[in-house]
Amino acid sequence: MLTNQYPRKFGKGEGWEVLLERDVIPIRDRNPDLPAPLAIVIDRALHEDSKTSTTLHYQRVQDFKADLSIN
Repeated sequence: MLTNQYPRKFGKGEGWEVLLERDVIPIRDRNPDLPAPLAIVIDRALHEDSKTSTTLHYQRVQDFKADLSIN
């Protein structure tokens, strides 16, 4: 919603497999006007290292909310 684009790059005719095969594009690459502290939290929330894990950084919404409140 902050960029009016998907977090990953989808090509024509590509579907859900993009979610498994491509990394999230850093949000400031899509919208450089976003404040850096906000972008860090959002990137952290969306990033997963599919080579080692499918676990996202934030396991609890309270932790995500706390980081948003700090920044």
